[in-house]
Amino acid sequence: MSKSLQLMLDISDGPLFRFAFWVMVLAGIRALFLGASDALGAYLTTPDRQDFWQKIRLRLLWFTMPSVILRRSGLGGSNTMHRFQTGLFATSLVFRLTVVILPAFMIEHVYIWEKALGIRWGTLSATAADTLSIIAIVTGFILFLGRLYSPVLRKIEAPWTFLKPLILIIPLVSGMLAMHPEWSPIDYYVLRLIHGLSAALVFLLIAFGRMLTSMHTPLTQIMPEAAWITPQSSPTDSPKASVAG
Repeated sequence: MSKSLQLMLDISDGPLFRFAFWVMVLAGIRALFLGASDALGAYLTTPDRQDFWQKIRLRLLWFTMPSVILRRSGLGGSNTMHRFQTGLFATSLVFRLTVVILPAFMIEHVYIWEKALGIRWGTLSATAADTLSIIAIVTGFILFLGRLYSPVLRKIEAPWTFLKPLILIIPLVSGMLAMHPEWSPIDYYVLRLIHGLSAALVFLLIAFGRMLTSMHTPLTQIMPEAAWITPQSSPTDSPKASVAG
């Protein structure tokens, strides 16, 4: 291994990893704080508690099974397309769960977490890690192709979001090949570098790019009544006032 490659590995496994990880953590804390403060404000100011809990249910559905929301809002398409969307989002849920579990509990990663955080926890067996890696890679490709096929998602989602599954599986593929170098023609240390750099990219995109959600489009863009605070109409909001203006 050349000195330049060793230097890049040291950077990607050390300061770059820690920087990207803590950016992700701090962004997650910020998102949780803002979400909790919005929810608390809505709970305290909404006179109808049933309306508040309905909005909670809509958010949970949007995160787990958005096809239900799309159906309610008239964007679900035909019955066949609705069933397709439901299967696609179920695949998305499996994919996202494996993407979270794998880096958190693979034995090689736990050593890195221990080095960075000073704490250690249980790990997956080699067989379980390989099985989950294959499941994540396969479901990631299915999700990518399924999202491309869906006319509903092509209509309402931003174009770059269709690449999210592929971006997320780059660390998985490179990591799996690094664990089984006999499967790959690429040099082991190059694979490790690809794995480290792509993992750092994923951390940063999770912080700013909604990488672990089924939908990139905000819920309130599809169903405005799901907003915590529903804007009150005013005289200037009426069609007549708009025309007069």
